[in-house]
Amino acid sequence: MQRTKKRVKQRKNIRVKTYGKFSGTATVLSAYFLLALQAVLILSAYAVAAYFCRIFFYVSLGLTALCCIFAAASEKPLNTKLSWLVLLILSCGSGFIIYFLAAKPVCLFIRLKRHKAALSGTNNFNERFVVPDSPTAVKNVCNYLYNAADCLPYYGAKLKYFSSANALFEDFFNRLESAEKFIFIEFFIVADGGLLKRLTEVLSRKSSAGVEVRLLYDGAGSLGTVSPKAIKRLKRAGVKIEKFAPLKSVFNFGLNFRDHRKVVVIDGQTAYVGGCNIADECVNACNTKGVWKDAGMRIDGASANALTLAFIRQWDVCAKTKTTPENYAVNQYCHGEGTAVTVPYFSGPEYNESICRGAYLEIISGAEERLFIFTPYLAPDGAFLKAIKNKAKSGLDVRLVLPSVPDWKFLYFVTLSNAQSLINCGAKVCFAENAFAHGKVILTENCASVGSANLDMRSFYFEYDNGVFTNDAQILKEISDDFNCVFSVTEPVEKIKLNPFKRLAAAILKLFAPLM
Repeated sequence: MQRTKKRVKQRKNIRVKTYGKFSGTATVLSAYFLLALQAVLILSAYAVAAYFCRIFFYVSLGLTALCCIFAAASEKPLNTKLSWLVLLILSCGSGFIIYFLAAKPVCLFIRLKRHKAALSGTNNFNERFVVPDSPTAVKNVCNYLYNAADCLPYYGAKLKYFSSANALFEDFFNRLESAEKFIFIEFFIVADGGLLKRLTEVLSRKSSAGVEVRLLYDGAGSLGTVSPKAIKRLKRAGVKIEKFAPLKSVFNFGLNFRDHRKVVVIDGQTAYVGGCNIADECVNACNTKGVWKDAGMRIDGASANALTLAFIRQWDVCAKTKTTPENYAVNQYCHGEGTAVTVPYFSGPEYNESICRGAYLEIISGAEERLFIFTPYLAPDGAFLKAIKNKAKSGLDVRLVLPSVPDWKFLYFVTLSNAQSLINCGAKVCFAENAFAHGKVILTENCASVGSANLDMRSFYFEYDNGVFTNDAQILKEISDDFNCVFSVTEPVEKIKLNPFKRLAAAILKLFAPLM
């Protein structure tokens, strides 16, 4: 009897310990499993209907042919068009169903209506756009971000760059202690462990002191990483919690669109952005993928307003509420001391285009001397990759820092294949030694961006992401020092060897990456 109790206790301990150890791979596989199950159910229903009704089969062929025409004539990137055309041709007439259900206006119909209401309820709070007195390359990015997504340039922001998640979270916890009004937290992954335990303790104290605390996390990103007990502890501590698009049903056809943002706002005066999640592996408390190398930014001043409004919008969409922004935004004016420009920006299905991709392209096109890129994945569309290649061919100092320890092995084949194509064009590619380089940073001689968006099709077209663009001289120096620190201990790779199997896997994944 005692042995049985001991075994049950051990099993419970093992089950609890599994929470928090799986970050990206396991949760993404869970979402892909549901997507695959959706496809199987749709194809099975189609096969039965087509077998018993020939007219339905011929009509389906006609509709699929029309979808091919629409896909070819759309304004989507060439990679996406090719992916859809191959899928539609190989579908034996059933492709029109998947094409229709995958359309953003269809699978996100209700969510887009909520986004529209949230945007209209907070956009009026913004001041008018002021053209920055900056170099042309900086102006172009600011103009793009405003015209595409109403993202405003702010002046006089106090910025601080973090070259590791450890440094970011230490600063974050210190700042939490002085919170007086509210704390807004939004992360893709929330995982059990020491980091979450420490956060729960701080939030419990602040909530008891009358500070309003809200936590928003992604339903797929945190699937299997955070236990129900941890969520209950947070709720008992007074934290208001919402889960973005939980994986409840196989018939949820919008589950491929995830909230990948990492945003923290404290009292509307301080904000944090970057690539870090609330997971022990990010601060190297548990070693699952080598040394975790990340990056982030702290923002103090009126520009934190933009992040407050963005959080409110996302919260209202999930909670089906309507928050009054005036109760939380501290300063709605864009002007302050100093000439450096800071633009917090956001991307997601609520916008007509990929804002992060557009911002990255504007930054890349404005580079004249150097282009440094920090990214865990290198799987963008062909036009984006060509923009980097052209900069390398034109003689710019183009360097990329990629992880030497991958988390998604098959996607890593695509990263390696694209990296080799950049090397062939004159770019220098460094692999962070024994590290999973998870930061998302782009640096030129006159500006930089730090955020949550990877250089892949998922971040560009299927995820809600965010970042901060700036031309602050001190921040540019700090980011440059971080890159140089990596370059000083890592030699650029001259040739990347891929066996035939990996090349085939990379080719297949490149073909269907836009749909994943």
